[in-house]
Amino acid sequence: MASQNLVSTIVSMLAAVLLFCQPLFAQAEIDQELLEELAYLKAESTPWIEAATKTKIPISKAPGSVTVITREQIERSTGRTIPDILRMVAGIHVRWNPMMQTITIRGFGQSPFTSRVLLLIDGVPYNSWNKGGFPQQPGLDFFPLENVKQLEIIRGPGSSLYGENAYWGVINIASIGVDDLESNRASVVVGERNTQSVTGQVAHRVNDDLGVLVSAKYLKSQYPTAFWFDDQNDPEVEGYDIFTKLSYKHLAFTYYRHTDSSDGFEKPLSIPRLPADTAFRSADKIEQDIDIAAIKYAQEFAENRYSVDADFSYARRHGSHCAACHARSETPRA
Repeated sequence: MASQNLVSTIVSMLAAVLLFCQPLFAQAEIDQELLEELAYLKAESTPWIEAATKTKIPISKAPGSVTVITREQIERSTGRTIPDILRMVAGIHVRWNPMMQTITIRGFGQSPFTSRVLLLIDGVPYNSWNKGGFPQQPGLDFFPLENVKQLEIIRGPGSSLYGENAYWGVINIASIGVDDLESNRASVVVGERNTQSVTGQVAHRVNDDLGVLVSAKYLKSQYPTAFWFDDQNDPEVEGYDIFTKLSYKHLAFTYYRHTDSSDGFEKPLSIPRLPADTAFRSADKIEQDIDIAAIKYAQEFAENRYSVDADFSYARRHGSHCAACHARSETPRA
């Protein structure tokens, strides 16, 4: 009898425990579903980056020190150019020297050409062919901020992927697409140094597969460094940018055109034993044209577990170079 009572007591206790734990088991299942949903939402809201590995991955999985500045952050900032935005990044130092803008990463970089910081636009190299640095020598800005979807900055060597120019770091400019513009836009800006700027952007999705984006900008201004100013003539710089993107299903074609021209400069040199009219003179006109075209294919399979990417790009730069300042052509004199 005692043993039967003991068995009955144990069974009753186990039943009570099961009844008590059942809601906990159910809650555990609910919590697991909630955690999976939160993980999915986090992955969707996490910036994706391509510059770190040449493949699209979440920034949380990117090797090395990587910073992503999203379009939302750009729009909330007061920056007007990409260098303005880069000043927000820890470890990045942007400044103007007499010739152009330069960037150093973690204290490393060359002046004035920044020849070991690689600049990319949608993965296409944008550095100058003859000096490795940024293509303006000098120039306005190296890509209109209105056309930027996000900036990807790698602080540290990227030469294993990109070669010598990426020795100190990589800056990739990811351009906007058709779906990144909620409506057509136009803006007019007037500011100091005789600055005048007009920008227009038009995006149209023909159907679910086909979309077209066209963006154009005109800018007239002066360089911010006093090196370019004199009492007789305030040199002006003038240029325009045209950016187009055509997307069809998993295929995208982009074309970027940049043109700028600026007046030359003349700085008298008061050096003893040199003629009184000795001066440091540049060419009368400093001009350049840049063309970048790219075709990209990207498709993901099996719930983003596999992807196929391919691209073909062409870049051309023609115009100003070191000789504009250091080997000025002489005009024959009678």
